[in-house]
Amino acid sequence: MTPARQTAKRQDNAIRTTTEMEQMDLNRQADQMNEAARAQMNDAARKATHDQALFDVVAGEYGGGNSVDRARTIGDIQSNENLSVIATNSQNAASENGFAHLATTAQANAKLAAINQPSGWGTALQIGGAATKAYADYLPTTESYQQEQAARRKKYGDSMAEWSRRQGGGK
Repeated sequence: MTPARQTAKRQDNAIRTTTEMEQMDLNRQADQMNEAARAQMNDAARKATHDQALFDVVAGEYGGGNSVDRARTIGDIQSNENLSVIATNSQNAASENGFAHLATTAQANAKLAAINQPSGWGTALQIGGAATKAYADYLPTTESYQQEQAARRKKYGDSMAEWSRRQGGGK
């Protein structure tokens, strides 16, 4: 495996691990929010039961009547409104958590797509480029070699084919 592919693989693994950890954290947050909502609903229901007991005491002492019935109805309405607000807040928090899950997934996918993973052709071109550079570095570039080449061109002209033929390389 080429170093570029190893780097891409390490980046991929790091992004996936980070995303999994973020998703687990969001799941933990969702569990905590659900537990808090359950506790709030339980407290509200307890308070409503307590208020109803107080209305029963008042009704027993004063003999009931329209005032007690009206107070009991108002207490029921307020209790139901409290439970409704708690449920709505819990649903909103769950929606936000769901959007956070989607955002984390989208962000991870964007990061994964941005990883530079060289293709087979890209690797072949890199190897070919390195081979060409090595060959170019191998060629003699000293001043004496260049002077020799200039003397050959002067003696035989610019045609290297002619020079090669005179050296016995061509027919």
